[in-house]
Amino acid sequence: MRKLLLFGIILLILVGCSTNALLEKNYYILENLSHIKMDKLHQTEPIDASVLIFDASIPRSYKKKQMVVRHFGPRLTYTKNHLWAVDLSETIPDILLNRLFDYNVFQSAKREFWQEQPEYEILMTIHNLEQNIASNALQARLNISFILKKSETGEQVVKHEIDVEKSFFNEKFDTYIQTINQMLIEESDTFIQKILVNFGKIAPSKNIIKKEQKNTIENANISIEKGILLFPALTKTEFEEFYTIIDSNGYEIEEASKIGDEVALNKGIYSIKYGSGSKQQQMTQKNIEIIPRYKTIIEPDWGCLSVNIINTERNFVKVRYELFDNTGSTFGSLFPAETEVGEHNKIWILKPGIYKITVNNESFNAYQDFTTVKVEKGEVAELTIVMDTDENGDPTNLIGSGVLEKNLLKGTSQKMRINSAIHGNVNFNSDNENTENNRQEYSLALNGQLDNRLIYRNGMFNYTLKHLMEIGVTKEYDDDFHLATDNFDLKNTGIIYFLKDLGFYGRIDLNTHLFEKNEADSDMEEIVIEPSFFPLKLKEGFGINYRILKSSKVNLSIRGGLGFRQDFNENVLEWTDYSDGSYKYVSKETTIEKGIEFSAVGNFRLPFNLSYSVNADVHFPSQDFTEFTMEWENMFNLKLTKFVSLDYKLKLANEDGYEDILTNHSLFVRITYFLR
Repeated sequence: MRKLLLFGIILLILVGCSTNALLEKNYYILENLSHIKMDKLHQTEPIDASVLIFDASIPRSYKKKQMVVRHFGPRLTYTKNHLWAVDLSETIPDILLNRLFDYNVFQSAKREFWQEQPEYEILMTIHNLEQNIASNALQARLNISFILKKSETGEQVVKHEIDVEKSFFNEKFDTYIQTINQMLIEESDTFIQKILVNFGKIAPSKNIIKKEQKNTIENANISIEKGILLFPALTKTEFEEFYTIIDSNGYEIEEASKIGDEVALNKGIYSIKYGSGSKQQQMTQKNIEIIPRYKTIIEPDWGCLSVNIINTERNFVKVRYELFDNTGSTFGSLFPAETEVGEHNKIWILKPGIYKITVNNESFNAYQDFTTVKVEKGEVAELTIVMDTDENGDPTNLIGSGVLEKNLLKGTSQKMRINSAIHGNVNFNSDNENTENNRQEYSLALNGQLDNRLIYRNGMFNYTLKHLMEIGVTKEYDDDFHLATDNFDLKNTGIIYFLKDLGFYGRIDLNTHLFEKNEADSDMEEIVIEPSFFPLKLKEGFGINYRILKSSKVNLSIRGGLGFRQDFNENVLEWTDYSDGSYKYVSKETTIEKGIEFSAVGNFRLPFNLSYSVNADVHFPSQDFTEFTMEWENMFNLKLTKFVSLDYKLKLANEDGYEDILTNHSLFVRITYFLR
C-alpha cells in the first residue's frame, strides 16, 4: 500500500511538472532604451518649469494582461501564454519621464507632486497597441497621443498624435515587444522635440513637419499602411485556384494569392484576374480599394463547378471528362479525384452560364456521352455523371447526370464492389496442344461460365478476387458431344501501395476441375486418369508491384518477386511412351517449386467497343532458371450489345521447361446475363 501511495505521489509530481511545462507563461516588459538617443535634444539649461505626467488612458480592450492580436478587421484575440509583466498605464508614462530626465528638458518632472502645483501637465492616451497579423504580414501597431497643457487654465500647448504600423519579420513575441518598445521611444522623442521647439530651445525640424503631414515616422522599417483583400472561397475548402493581383501601375503582385486566403496589401487601388482556363477565358475586377486596417471582401460575380463520376453502384470510376463553354471553347480535360486515396476534386471557377461536359474523348459537337450544367453566380454546382460498366466493372458510356443533393451521394465511397455474371458461349476452337507434330484440330463447343469478381479498396490497399467456373461440352468432327471443358479458376491478389504507383503485392491462385476425366488405356479399357479436383495447381507469390498506366481506358501493372508453385497430382495418370515402343498410363508425381516470378496484368479499352486484356506469367525455378514456365493469356472482346459480345482468346504456354510453345485459340460468341 505504501509503495502504491509513493508511486501515486511521484506520478502526480511528474504530471504537475509536465503540465507546468506545457502551460509555461511568458511575461514581457517595456523599458527606456538608453542606447536610443537624439543628442540634439539634450539641454544644458532646462525649461524653467515643472511638469506632472499622469497615468496613460487606455481603452478597456487593451488594458488586459493578455496581449492583443488583431486580424486586420474587427476581430481581436488575446494571447494565453504571452502576458504583460507591467501595467501599461504606468509604464509608458514612466518611459516618457525617463526620456525627459535623459535630455534635461524641464527643471522638474515628476509623476506626482505632493505640495506645490506644477506649471504644466502631460496627458497620454493609448488608442491601439496591438500586433496586426495576416497571411503575409506581421505588424506592430501603435496609436498614441501626447498633450502638454497648462495646469491652471488647461490650455493646450503641444500635441503629438500618431497612428503607425511597423513591420517585423518573425513571429516571436520578443521581436514584437522590441518593435513596440522602439516605437514608443521614437514617439516620445518626437513629442519632446516638439516641446523644445515650442519653448524656443531648438529650431523647427523639417522631419517633424514632414512627419506631421504624413502622420507616420520617416523610417525605412515603417510600412505603408496596409489593409486586407479577401477573395472568398465559395466551396469553403482549401482547394480552389490561385488568382492574380495587379497594382495601379499594372504590375502583378508577386505573392501567391490563393482563393480563400487573406492577403495584406498596401493602401491603394488594385485589380484582380481570376477564373479557370486560359487568360482570355479569365474574369477581371477593377478599382478595388484597399483601406488601411480594413478587410475588403470581393463580391462574387462567378460560380464554381465540381465534377464527380460514378457507376450505377455509386462507386467512383476514373473517366476523363472535358469542359466546354457555350461557344465550344475548351477549359481543359482531366480525371475526377479519387477521394478514397486522398485526392481532391478540381474546383472550376467560371462565369455564370451553361457549360457542356463530354466523356470518352467526345468533342463539343457530340450528341452522345455528354451533359450540360448551369453555373449560377455565387453558387457551387456539384455535377454527378453516372457511367455504365461492363462485366469487368470497366466504364463504357454515360447513362445519366445531374446536380444531386449531398445525401444522395453518400454511397459513392463504398469500399467493396461485387460483380457476378453468367456467360453462355458458342465456341469455335483451334488447338495444337497434345497433338502429333503440333497438328491443329478443330472443334465446336458450348460453354457456360459463372464469373464472380470482388474488388475491395481502402486507402492504399487494394484487394481483387476473380473466380471463373466453366463447364462445356464439345463435339469433335468425328465424335458425339462429350464433356470437354471443366475448369475452376480462383485468383486472389492484394496490393499495398506505399507510393502512388508502387507497392507490395501478394497473390494466391488456384486451378482445378470438378468432374473426373476418363480415357481408354492400351487395352481399350476406360480408366480414370484425373479424379475430381486433381490435378490441383497452386501459385503463390509476393514482391513489388509497379502500376505503369492507370486511366479510364488503360490499366497496366508489372510485378516481380518470389514465386511458389505446387502441382498436386493425387491419383493422376499421364500417358508415357517407352523406348521399346510400349506405352501406358503411369502415376504423375506431385511437384513443388520455388523461384522468381515476373508477371504483367493489364486491361485496354480500344476504339469501336473493343477491349483487350492480358495476363502474362513467367516463373524461373531456383533449381534451374533455364527450365522456366510461361503462361501468356490474351483476350479480345468486341461488344455487340450490352449482353452479346464476340470473344477471341489466345493462350501461349510452355510447361516443364519444354521449348515448344503451346497455343490455344478460341473464338466464340458470348451471351451474358448480369446477376448483380
